[in-house]
Amino acid sequence: MRVRGVAMSIVPLLIFFLSAACSRTPLGEYQPRNQTEEEIKTVIVEYLDAKRRFDIVQYLAGLHNQGRFHFECGRIVSKAELGQLLPGFWAGMRSGDPTFYPINRECITGDYFDSGQYVDPRITMAGDRAEVTLTFTDGWWGLEHYVSLIKENDCWVISRLDWEMN
Repeated sequence: MRVRGVAMSIVPLLIFFLSAACSRTPLGEYQPRNQTEEEIKTVIVEYLDAKRRFDIVQYLAGLHNQGRFHFECGRIVSKAELGQLLPGFWAGMRSGDPTFYPINRECITGDYFDSGQYVDPRITMAGDRAEVTLTFTDGWWGLEHYVSLIKENDCWVISRLDWEMN
């Protein structure tokens, strides 16, 4: 009798979590509310695409020269430092070295990802600044990705990248 009661209380929770996981909006399907949000979404999509392709030139092109960016589990680095560090980091990730991959995979900070998707973009704007929060999810876990942007010379560029486990 007691087991049945416990099972009955767990079932609604499972249904809730499953429905929440299934009702997420992938970044690619997000419908911007206006032209500015469309421009911001484009910058984010291009940045993520460059990262997926390990295209350091395109990746850096979307970043502000004076920006600050999260790297390797907590370090905050400049754009110039990313330009020096990311190629080696990405090479290590692609090498298949079992001592490199698991350590960095457990402490993913956006330097690399091999599965999952970005969902539920939330964009807030104030003049020439914008904040975007995305959830990177791969199954049961999620990682919040915070992207700050600034508009300079009529173009949006990323000025800060931060990550946080949830």
